[in-house]
Amino acid sequence: MALGVLVAIWLPHYAQYHIDRSPVSTNVTDASLAQPDATVLNEIAGMRFAIRVDLPPDKLIAAANAAVEGTLKLPILDSAVPLNGFPEDLRVGTSTAQLILASLGLERLLLDAYDASQDPRYKQLALKRVVDFATYEAQQRTSSDFLWNDHAVAARISVLAHLWRVIRNDPAVAPTDKREILSLVQRSGRLLAHPPQFTVRTNHGVMQNLALMQIGVAFPALPEATAWKQLGLERLHLQAGFYVSPEGFVLEHSGEYHAFGAELLAQAVRLCVLNGMTPPDWLVRDAELSASRLVQLIRPDGSLPLIGNTSAGSRFSIPDAADAGRSPLHEHPPSTAPIAEAAHLLPVSGYALWWNRDRDTDLLSQTVINWSKHDGHGHKHADEAAVQLWADGIDWLTSTGYWPYDMSNMEDTYGWPSSNAPHRIGEKRLEKREIELLGHISGAPLKAVDLERRNANGERYRREIVQLDAATLLVLDFTTGSGTGSETIWTVSHRLNVEPTKTPGQFVASLPGQTARLGISLATPPAASTTLLRGSHAPFAGWVVNGNRPTASYALRVLVPSADSVSGALFSLYRSSDAERVQLRLVPGATPDKWQASVSIGETTRQLRRDGGQLSIDMPPGGAQTYTWSAAPDVSAERATLKAAYAKAIQQYPPTRDLSTFRLKLSYLVVGLALFIELAWWLVARKRPALQRGVPLAATGLAVFWAAFATWAVGFYLH
Repeated sequence: MALGVLVAIWLPHYAQYHIDRSPVSTNVTDASLAQPDATVLNEIAGMRFAIRVDLPPDKLIAAANAAVEGTLKLPILDSAVPLNGFPEDLRVGTSTAQLILASLGLERLLLDAYDASQDPRYKQLALKRVVDFATYEAQQRTSSDFLWNDHAVAARISVLAHLWRVIRNDPAVAPTDKREILSLVQRSGRLLAHPPQFTVRTNHGVMQNLALMQIGVAFPALPEATAWKQLGLERLHLQAGFYVSPEGFVLEHSGEYHAFGAELLAQAVRLCVLNGMTPPDWLVRDAELSASRLVQLIRPDGSLPLIGNTSAGSRFSIPDAADAGRSPLHEHPPSTAPIAEAAHLLPVSGYALWWNRDRDTDLLSQTVINWSKHDGHGHKHADEAAVQLWADGIDWLTSTGYWPYDMSNMEDTYGWPSSNAPHRIGEKRLEKREIELLGHISGAPLKAVDLERRNANGERYRREIVQLDAATLLVLDFTTGSGTGSETIWTVSHRLNVEPTKTPGQFVASLPGQTARLGISLATPPAASTTLLRGSHAPFAGWVVNGNRPTASYALRVLVPSADSVSGALFSLYRSSDAERVQLRLVPGATPDKWQASVSIGETTRQLRRDGGQLSIDMPPGGAQTYTWSAAPDVSAERATLKAAYAKAIQQYPPTRDLSTFRLKLSYLVVGLALFIELAWWLVARKRPALQRGVPLAATGLAVFWAAFATWAVGFYLH
């Protein structure tokens, strides 16, 4: 019975990774020597899913030389990683290094260096390492490290296509090595197609599908290649129902993952054409929409707002998705044409994107407000109602960004302290909640949104964000029922200094050596406290991830101890000392629908009033302007469609993960219990032989016990 329980514990693990691991035939090897054309292999090699390690020519050769000497040295890694061959290389360094090595990222780098220099050392080392990896991988029957990680397996295919282009017609390469490489491709395809391995809910599943389509193009002689390319497109269609919103935003709660998603969709369209399939309309539409949305999101310097898992210091390009995959893919930097003032409201996706331009100073600024919350989708931070402000190439208001997985404070970086969204002091990121767009104004120059977050325990956090002009941003927070009080952390770029002025509640953020400044004025209740922090772990505040490295930055931590409160923050960009004369005053008795604020910048003071659905501004000298709040569009039907598509996909491909550690703990427990039961029975029966007559009854009881244990172990503990 105990052995039966062990089978029940380990059989799902075996099924999760069990595939046909037989090698390819010599006929497949021979056929693959001639097809496809080298230019096609080269194009597939350029469709990369792994962690970006692209380097300029001089650094590329330096990194390849270091690899030849036995060390992995990359700017993305904090330290050099010694190379000892596989499988040891799968277990060294940080998880980032391990994913790079499991994805054959080092071999890609060596092949890039070979293409650039024709130095045979790089090709020989890449070939040796891939063959060694293939030999090791073929012998495994259970996953370890990143060996069969969904991302790593998908990323290998384009590397293997690159290597195959380089060595397939090289007479110096042994036929057995060529067969080993093709066998690795075949096993990888079988893993990618294996239902328990498919990660349907995130971009990892998209990469898996595209990798199957890559095999169809690069290795058409494989017996299952035709079925795989069809499967890849079918599963991609299943994901399309929730991966991209009708507005064209990739729903992974991240600026960086939107850019990556747009790239993946453009690749999918091209892979259809390369596979001889007509790209379906839904795929072409999603690719074009996501690329056009990226054009609106990306800044002139190629950076993106630090929404969720996005890293400062990275520069992004825009995929060319306009010709339905008829031409090889290209990426281009942001346009150098002047950006027009615009207000993009994306209520289904959960974003407002504003471009603002000051006609007098030609100041261009971007404001992004995020209330995106799509449960179950990837990379979600607790950041609803956070606001980002960018101008002059600087993130004046930002978030922490994409924290490295191996470092401490991971829970904080996915929680409320990573953004400037209002929240309860000590609020956990997974507490049940919902957020709603209540209204908006999309005028010129004034733009505004009104958001309310409601927690299951009755707490309410309402935030109204008003962009007065390109240089001036007003944020009002109304908190109701927050038991421990509320907290807001205003984080600025790691490049900025922040200093308090002589006036309480006022600060200036500035870039050393530059005249640009951000004046900050906080209007808070008398009992509130404001602390200027930098690189703090406890409490977590003052961090921005720059180029995969957490970097200390300044942050203003505002604590309001009362359960019900009103507070405000004024931010004004100036290229003069006027930034030191920024002041916000709130008239007492403010409510979300009826409030009055005085905004002073230098010698100019403006009075703002909200009265229900009207927002008025008294503009000096004597002018006034009134705006009407527009009700939020009803997007319930679109949201319901996205949720239904997600639920359907999850039902068809339930999530799985490697639970071998937990299964091992259970196995020790089962063996221990079995030995205890046998020993106890032996001891008791030895002293009281009459109990032997109760063996049938004891066996029945044990059967019930082991059945209940197996049900608990498989149905609950491992679920």
